[in-house]
Amino acid sequence: MKRILNYFTKLYFERQSKPTGFDDLEYKFIDSNGKRYFVWKEILNIPLSRKPHLDKAQMELSRMMTGEELNKFLDEQKQLIEGAINEPVLRAKNLAAIMMQNEEIRMRNELLFHKEIFIDLIACITVREDEIPERFDQEVHEQKIRQFMDDTETGLSFFLQKSGLSRLIPYIDELGEDLETLVARELRKLEIMNGSRSSGRTSTDSKTSGKDTY
Repeated sequence: MKRILNYFTKLYFERQSKPTGFDDLEYKFIDSNGKRYFVWKEILNIPLSRKPHLDKAQMELSRMMTGEELNKFLDEQKQLIEGAINEPVLRAKNLAAIMMQNEEIRMRNELLFHKEIFIDLIACITVREDEIPERFDQEVHEQKIRQFMDDTETGLSFFLQKSGLSRLIPYIDELGEDLETLVARELRKLEIMNGSRSSGRTSTDSKTSGKDTY
């Protein structure tokens, strides 16, 4: 029912005039608050002001790890290495945890989906009807991410296919109905990776506790 409603809502809004300055963009979808979103007809025409943020998101896509995840990963590795150096009793356990983390990085190279990164990319390439296409507004960008995260609690694959993201990631359209299966599988892989890393994390707070806390 929701998809049917969205379809007729789209037909209605496609008949409405575009906002000023949106001549090079085409309508793509409407969010749950009734805001329209547009995407450039030619993705290469994205203004220079938006490209640094798009490049950053694409870099995260290439490693399937957000900047926040990467920083957390590096902090954990630093703690594990320091623990292995300073506390011989932790050495074997910490080295095993480091090996697990390195294997996770290798496995991430095989992932085809990361929700946070995909949503960030969509926020980069879409223009909300009340935005100025030539400008990048960090506050609006974060608003769009929150909105998209809320709107994709259900119907994630349907949203991805309507978002215009296939201009950057062609297999989104190529998979068709199989996209939902892929998304579920990749989310499960990430969940397993994160769970394995959490279970393998070793405490290095032996100086305050006086003993291994495992």
